[in-house]
Amino acid sequence: MAFKKPTLPSGISATDLAFSAQLAVVPSDEIFLGIGAFAAFDADTFFPDKEIAAATIEDSFILMGELAEAPGDFGSSAEALKTRNYTLPGKRTNSVSLTIAGISNLQKAYFESPQISGVPLSICVIDRERSRAVLFNGLAWTLDWSAEVDGLYNIVISSEFSGSTSQNIYIIPNIPDAE
Repeated sequence: MAFKKPTLPSGISATDLAFSAQLAVVPSDEIFLGIGAFAAFDADTFFPDKEIAAATIEDSFILMGELAEAPGDFGSSAEALKTRNYTLPGKRTNSVSLTIAGISNLQKAYFESPQISGVPLSICVIDRERSRAVLFNGLAWTLDWSAEVDGLYNIVISSEFSGSTSQNIYIIPNIPDAE
């Protein structure tokens, strides 16, 4: 194959890829829980400004708690299929892990209940200023907990799914102030 300059997908320019345009992806303050999935999520509809973002969260989610000092991570990797002459892209696996600090016995019991276990959940992670958010849409989550001697629980919620992230992870890097 001859060398050529890559063509960027529509909606992405070379300035979008510059280091100065990069942001911290995951805000690390509060984490909210909603049951089910948004059929179609549009950040401009649900988070057009900070005031509407706060109202959407209040109307659609409940507060799970605050993210821990090491809040977790998410990533995506593709397996490679190898032949004698080529390496082809294979299945894409995506993983999410979030750590919630200092929840109570009642919260732990709720997170372990049948209302939460085994059903698709949407989780919104947002900063206190309501200026950045990440929505994990309609994923099946597992819950692991641990406790320290001081009596506070730390909960790690995790999810893993295959395929594209375009309908499951929405990053909203800049929620503007209300006008």
